[in-house]
Amino acid sequence: MAVFGLLAAGTITLVIGPIVSANDSVERSRASFLAEEGLEAARSIRDGSWLTLAPGVHGLSKGAG
Repeated sequence: MAVFGLLAAGTITLVIGPIVSANDSVERSRASFLAEEGLEAARSIRDGSWLTLAPGVHGLSKGAG
């Protein structure tokens, strides 16, 4: 009975481990893309004129200017 329990636990670990790892990988990729998008927005603000920033629907918006 103990041997069966050990084999069952090992099998479950081998099945669940890659699933958890894949989910973690997807979340890391999404976080990386969002961070990159935020850096690009900050660079755009830095490179442009700060006077063209205006309140927008989702934060700041570039106005005409």
